[in-house]
Amino acid sequence: MFSVLYTDDEKALLDIGKTFLEREGIFTVDTATSAPAALDLLASHTYDAIISDYLMPGMDGIEFLKRVRGSGNTIPFILFTGKGREEVVIQALNEGADFYLQKGGDIQPQFVELSHKVRLAVQQRLAEAALEESEERYRAVVEDQTELICRFTSDGLLTFVNDAYCRFFELDRSRCLNNPHDAQLFPEDARRMKEHLAALTPEQPVALIEHRIRAPDGTIRWQRWSDRAIYGKDGRLIEYQSVGRDISEQKLTEERLLESESRFVAFMDNLPAMAFIKDQECKTLFINRELEEQFGAAEWIGKKPHETFPAPAADRILSDDLRTLKEGRVVTIENLPEKNGRMRTFETHKFRIDRGGNSPLIGGFALDITERRQSETALKESEAGFRNLFNHTGDAIAIHILGGCFTEVNDEFCRRLSYTREELLTMRPQDIEDAESAHLAEARLAALKNDEHTVFEAIMCAKDGTKIPTEINSRLITYHGQQAVISSGRDITERKRADDALRQANRQLTMLTSITRHDINNQIMIILAHLSMARMESPSKAQAELISKVEAAITTIRTQIEFTRVYQNLGSHQPQWLAVSSVLRYIEAPKPVVVKTDLAGVEIYADSMIQKVFFNLLDNAIRHGGKVTEVRIGYHQEGDSLILTWEDNGVGIRAEEKDLVFARGYGKNTGLGLFLVREILSLTGMTIKETGVAGEGARFEIQVPKGTWRIARR
Repeated sequence: MFSVLYTDDEKALLDIGKTFLEREGIFTVDTATSAPAALDLLASHTYDAIISDYLMPGMDGIEFLKRVRGSGNTIPFILFTGKGREEVVIQALNEGADFYLQKGGDIQPQFVELSHKVRLAVQQRLAEAALEESEERYRAVVEDQTELICRFTSDGLLTFVNDAYCRFFELDRSRCLNNPHDAQLFPEDARRMKEHLAALTPEQPVALIEHRIRAPDGTIRWQRWSDRAIYGKDGRLIEYQSVGRDISEQKLTEERLLESESRFVAFMDNLPAMAFIKDQECKTLFINRELEEQFGAAEWIGKKPHETFPAPAADRILSDDLRTLKEGRVVTIENLPEKNGRMRTFETHKFRIDRGGNSPLIGGFALDITERRQSETALKESEAGFRNLFNHTGDAIAIHILGGCFTEVNDEFCRRLSYTREELLTMRPQDIEDAESAHLAEARLAALKNDEHTVFEAIMCAKDGTKIPTEINSRLITYHGQQAVISSGRDITERKRADDALRQANRQLTMLTSITRHDINNQIMIILAHLSMARMESPSKAQAELISKVEAAITTIRTQIEFTRVYQNLGSHQPQWLAVSSVLRYIEAPKPVVVKTDLAGVEIYADSMIQKVFFNLLDNAIRHGGKVTEVRIGYHQEGDSLILTWEDNGVGIRAEEKDLVFARGYGKNTGLGLFLVREILSLTGMTIKETGVAGEGARFEIQVPKGTWRIARR
């Protein structure tokens, strides 16, 4: 049964309505002849729906509706009135009425329709309440979970997050909803995640993925997510629901276990001895690679000595095994046949492995004494050969313990520095290095530890104080169980002299070029002055044309001279890391040209003249692009390279001119702008090409090779 409150100032109409509605057997109806009376009933009773007239004295139906909704009551409200004006209907619905029904006409159909509207409104509200209750129960369950739970749309906008999710990512729920949450995934994991979500289908909507993530505190964590794609009845993707948990400890345990097993197997397989493990019944459980290769022992697993060796040898082996279980450790010398039949002598060490409450095991390793003796002889010969090579090479070679003294020096090292071997073995590398280069020692050591190899130049000091420029090639090694550095040094005194001479020649050439350019510019000024005076003499038309041609030629000469000034500076400074956005900061485009950039964090290793690249590209766009109003500068990655893009909305470049525009002298003006662009870029291995479509604008792509670009984190 549904309880209904019916309000109308017409008592007769109330009685008729009550009769009609209660006749169906599903409604009980209370009546009120005014809105205030109805509000009193509503305060003391619970109803499933309200029916109200519009025109009533004191308080009309709309005001009654406002009072009900203003109190927070969402009860279904049907306005049942004789007024059919459109503005009343609109106002009623805007104020929260569920239905609007006009009086008039036949009574029975009218109240049948009213009954239908009431039933429909009540059922709809009950359904909404049930849904809200269901969602609240679901939300309560979800919020109590320790798993991270979220929902998000295909474009990454969060539509729901639980408390655990907010706590882990340190998010404010009110701020993150309807916004993307770009969790800090590693590039490879981000690619896998994208492929993982793309693979979900209506037929297979659920899948698991594990990946790493950088947590807000900077630590790297492992997470496992169960992702479900939620589709509508039409098969259209609505959103994703993800349930995740932190599995860092589990991963760490797995990694430690795998690492432990891997270390054990790697250790055993790399032992210069044959190793094995047996159970208390003397059955073989494990053999290492050396034992398998020497005896073909893979078939020994699960077998006792008498199943793998002839009787006399098997008896000795079994006796030693049992003695090991009793005494704890046994060392024997055994003669055993290899798989090829040859007898070999082995020194075998066996020991009991106690395992608490479990049965003990037998561990052991066998040393092939024959091979060891041969190895010792070969090692002595090898050491003699190494010593001979060490002492007779043309380079100075030394070995020193990391952070300590020299442990080995060759004859050339002693000769070059005029120290005895004994003296050098008490010294450290910094003791023989000039202070001018010794301050770089920490940076070199860091590079060596990072790459295990480094080449650098230093100034070595001989015993008599002579300074020797030296190119040193150092490599990190293990020497007698310690971390050490082996270095070879080459005297580069002559090369340094040649470099100094070349630098001096370049300085003189630069000075000569500068003086010559200055003198030429002075003469050009004189010529231009004379030409200006000639124009003042009112020359004939033919003479004026000749003067103009001379002036044009002089302008070209000036441009060429200026080009030599710019060109001579190419490569004169050490390249450096430059933020592209900072370089572009000083480029101002003339109106109405607008420059748009998307280069946040992009840095390139380039010559300091890189700014001229962008100046010339802008100048080229303005001069030759027609009515250019917009320039766009961005980037993307292709393989290991970074591609910087420069685009304008001008006329573009014809296909047959795409390569010619970079040639020196090509073009309508000096033909030096794009030529200079290419030359500056080439200093650090960068290249440029034009890839635009004629008629749609020019597009230049600058390829920055691997190692000369990076994206700085902000």
